[in-house]
Amino acid sequence: MTKNNTNFSYRIEYTIHLKNSCRTWVKSANFLTPILAEIIKAKTWQERESNLCRAYSIIAEMHNKLEITEPLHTTSSHFHGRPFLVI
Repeated sequence: MTKNNTNFSYRIEYTIHLKNSCRTWVKSANFLTPILAEIIKAKTWQERESNLCRAYSIIAEMHNKLEITEPLHTTSSHFHGRPFLVI
C-alpha cells in the first residue's frame, strides 16, 4: 500500500468518526439543553448543584461509552465529607 492510499484511508475513517461523534453530541444536546437551562435558572446553589450533577452524570455515561479511558464514576457523592456533591 502506498503512502497516499494510507492517508486516504485514514481520512475516510477519521471523517466517519467525526460524523458519528457529531451525531452523538447533537443527540445529547436534546436532553442536556433542558438540564443546562435549569442550571441557569436555579435560585439556590443546591438547585444548581443538583442539576449540575444530573448533567455531569449524563456526560460521564457518554464518556464511558467511548471506552477510551477507565470508566468514570457516574453518580454524585459528597466531597470528603463536605456538603458539596461531585462526580
